Amino acid sequence: MCIEVHGLQHFKEMPKDSYWIDLESQINNDKYKKQLALDNGIIHYIEIDASESNKEYLVSSIINSKLNTLFDLNNIDFDKCSYYALGSELEEILSLWNSGIRSTVEISKVVKLKSDTVAKYLKEAAAIELCDYNPKYEMIKHVYDTPGISVTCINTGEVFKTMSEAARKHNTRLSYIKKSCENPNIRHAGIYNGERLSWKYTDPNYVPIKVDTKGRPILQYDMNNNFVAEYKSMRDAMKQTGIAKSGIADTANGKNTHAGGFLWRFK
Repeated sequence: MCIEVHGLQHFKEMPKDSYWIDLESQINNDKYKKQLALDNGIIHYIEIDASESNKEYLVSSIINSKLNTLFDLNNIDFDKCSYYALGSELEEILSLWNSGIRSTVEISKVVKLKSDTVAKYLKEAAAIELCDYNPKYEMIKHVYDTPGISVTCINTGEVFKTMSEAARKHNTRLSYIKKSCENPNIRHAGIYNGERLSWKYTDPNYVPIKVDTKGRPILQYDMNNNFVAEYKSMRDAMKQTGIAKSGIADTANGKNTHAGGFLWRFK
């Protein structure tokens, strides 16, 4: 038996400046490998579509492949498979995250990995319910939740060290609290005893820093999480790759898993 796992480059033309061969050559190479295997006595040549790297897609590809006709896959614990596939590094990262270190940057310092690699591990672990990591929430926290910026609930008088602490307590969004701090008349940042909450910065002299992400550098990775390129901004990435800026933005912000066949992250 031979099992061939095909990534995105087997189905889609990759950028000319990438290290992948062109699609036509890739398809011809796949045909040659398959024929070579069959000519040498391989009875079962199975091709798995791995054009997307998330667990749900891979499990679906495996179940819909010829493997399911040769083996009983009903008793396979794919969550456990996913856990073991992530390796021993995940166990340490999870231990740190679940112990209360809620920063990919701080965890990366301990495990000696890049923070985006730590984020990738946590995202995959969250998909199988091993932790409560939320990439979209963490991105917002990175933008709005500056350490040491305390906020106060005007309604209750509660004082919180950070916006994220306040957001967790009152089950609301960081961005809502920030808007309310900048305009106390905005009263939709949480509800307590039926009353809409308003917020303010605890330090009356604090002036919030404006965050401008328009010119923020963006990093491009292939679907196997290999670094491809760095761009000055999303607009620059769009011009050079032809991939829609909205797609790049949605991926970098955690709304989508990929755009144009690539992973995108803010630097």
